[in-house]
Amino acid sequence: MDVIYGMREKGATYDDVAAQLISLGQPTFSGRGQWHAQTIHRLCTKK
Repeated sequence: MDVIYGMREKGATYDDVAAQLISLGQPTFSGRGQWHAQTIHRLCTKK
């Protein structure tokens, strides 16, 4: 979450964040599939 929030604070789009997490090899929370912009959006708006 630190990567996500840090990138968003610097103005990265949800697509940018998803692409970065994929390139870092960061697994999703379920450990399956890939990161998607909509997932990042949901995580950022969930309080």
